[in-house]
Amino acid sequence: MSPKKFLLDGNYKLLLKDLGVNLSDFLTQAKLPYNLFDLSQPMVTTDEYYSMWDALTDYDENMMIPLQAGMAIQPEMFSPALIVALLSHNGKSGLQRVIKYKKLVAPMVFELNMQDDYGDLIIKSDQEGRDLPLGLVAFEMIFMNRILSIGTREDIKPLLVQSTEKIQAKAYEDVFGVKPVVGDKNIIRFEKEDLEQEFLTKNQGAWNFYLKGLDQCLEELEKTNSFADVVKTNLAKMLPTGGASIEGLTNELGVSKRTMQRKLAAENTTFKEQLSIVREEFAKKYLKNTNISTKEVAFLLGYEEPNSFTRAFKTWTGKTVSEYRI
Repeated sequence: MSPKKFLLDGNYKLLLKDLGVNLSDFLTQAKLPYNLFDLSQPMVTTDEYYSMWDALTDYDENMMIPLQAGMAIQPEMFSPALIVALLSHNGKSGLQRVIKYKKLVAPMVFELNMQDDYGDLIIKSDQEGRDLPLGLVAFEMIFMNRILSIGTREDIKPLLVQSTEKIQAKAYEDVFGVKPVVGDKNIIRFEKEDLEQEFLTKNQGAWNFYLKGLDQCLEELEKTNSFADVVKTNLAKMLPTGGASIEGLTNELGVSKRTMQRKLAAENTTFKEQLSIVREEFAKKYLKNTNISTKEVAFLLGYEEPNSFTRAFKTWTGKTVSEYRI
């Protein structure tokens, strides 16, 4: 059986170049194909993924590349992880969505364990007994911290930063606001109050982070007065959060399920039909405008199983995802 492969985020090349990394030297050091970042869909195995992060960890003596890369994350970047997080209600639900997403794109496992006063985000390899590169752990911790700060528009600081290897550089202590310690697990701990603070990005600002053109689609929908278009507009906003259900929509609109169904029926349509229309429209734009994988597209559209999305896409277009992308 061939090894599992992961599609690298298109932001890797941009971030590394902006940080002054010589891509040719870096790829050689990581023992990766010289043209990896020039491929339309750069795929790596688990070993290659870890090798890449080993190289980034050791790129300079103070392990500054992971820190700088994490701090360079901006909401304007098209990143599915940012979308699913920042369109969520708060940090807790945002991190929970990112945890599900990360399983698709990286050989890592994240666990969010909530306690009475705090929540621990644990980061580990998806392979039992295997350690993650220290730079990767540091980057993911900064990334998760950035999600909370961007979402709340406040300078959120963790209560604890713990890794299985020592993070030496003081610059990390300056960023986190606490001194990293060594322990038997990779943990970043946040106050429960910070995790439950409402994200200001959940309704309006996050649309600046979407694909070019999607905001225009929403504007067109919002110009019309039909109830079906109101439903579509709200479903479009809810899809990445995983909450595009009939129950979630009725809560968002402040109407009963029966009232919504009655209003849609008066316009000769149904909730299921409107959900399908929105999913089809977004699917086409994701597939034409990005190189994200089929699994990622399915996740952003709220499908639990990628196969359900691929079957639906064939029904909508008469083509497979691969055929449509040609």
